[in-house]
Amino acid sequence: MTDPLPPKPRASKPPVRKKKALDYFHPEGLSLEELRQSDNTTDPAFLCDCMLGGLAKWLRAAGYDALWQYHADDSDLVRLAESRGLVFATSDAKIMERRVIRQGSLRAVFVPRGLSATQMLEYVAAHFALKRAEARCMACGGRLLVLTKEQVKDKAPPKAYARCDRFFLCARCGKLFWNGTHWTKITRCLDAVFGEGRM
Repeated sequence: MTDPLPPKPRASKPPVRKKKALDYFHPEGLSLEELRQSDNTTDPAFLCDCMLGGLAKWLRAAGYDALWQYHADDSDLVRLAESRGLVFATSDAKIMERRVIRQGSLRAVFVPRGLSATQMLEYVAAHFALKRAEARCMACGGRLLVLTKEQVKDKAPPKAYARCDRFFLCARCGKLFWNGTHWTKITRCLDAVFGEGRM
C-alpha cells in the first residue's frame, strides 16, 4: 500500500487593498505622492494642543493647515512644532513658560480658555493678522482640489451629484466634499470672523 499523496499547498491570495478616492481621481495629472507633495505654501501652519481640536478644524476651514492629535504628550507636541516650523497654539499657560517659546525658537500663541471654536479662530486670526484663504480639508488640513461634475460621476452620493456642480477632493486624505447646507453654515461663521466670503 502506497502512502497517500501530500495535499497540494494552497496559494495564498494577496491582500485586497480598498481603493481610496485618490485612486480614482488624478485631476491634475499627478500621482498620489506628487499631489501630497504639491502643497507648497508660505502661509503659517499650526499645531494645536489637545484642548484645541475645534480651533484646528476652523483654522483649516479658513485656509490654514493645522495639526491636532488627542492625548498627545505636551513635550512631544513642542518638539514636533519646533522641528517642523509650526506655530504652536495652546491653552496651557505652563507650556508658554518653556524656554523654546520664551527665547523665540518656537512661535506660539496662548489661546484663552472659555472661548467657542469660532471665537478662538477670531482670536488667533487677530493675533497673527491672518487673511482668509481657500478652505482646506476640515478633517486633516490637506489642500482641496476642485473637480467637475463629470469627474465624480458614479463616485459622489446621488443626491449631492444631482444638486451640486462643483466637488472638492482632499489631496492628503482623499475625502470628497461638496457645498451642502453644512458648508453654508460654516461660510456664515467665517464671514462673521473675516468679513467676506471666499468659496
